[in-house]
Amino acid sequence: MNISLLLNDMSSVTGALFLIFAYWKVSTDRWSSNDKKFYIVNFIGAVFALIGVIYRFNLSVIILEIVFGFLSLQGWLRVRKLETEQSTLVAKNSN
Repeated sequence: MNISLLLNDMSSVTGALFLIFAYWKVSTDRWSSNDKKFYIVNFIGAVFALIGVIYRFNLSVIILEIVFGFLSLQGWLRVRKLETEQSTLVAKNSN
């Protein structure tokens, strides 16, 4: 096995572990699905997994990881917007 394939396999496994970890945290109520950490860890996992399938082409995995990455980014932006709106509301109420 050459080193580039080994690194790709390691990247895929790391990505999968990030995704599993994020969903485990949410499913055990350690994180909320509205927590930025959830989306950031998901996005990182999707990127690692996507890197891992570059040299071993698998269309279904590539589609899945692109969708995971997009949804994670979208969720993180949604949570960020909600936090901004809440801090603006608190600032208005304190005046």
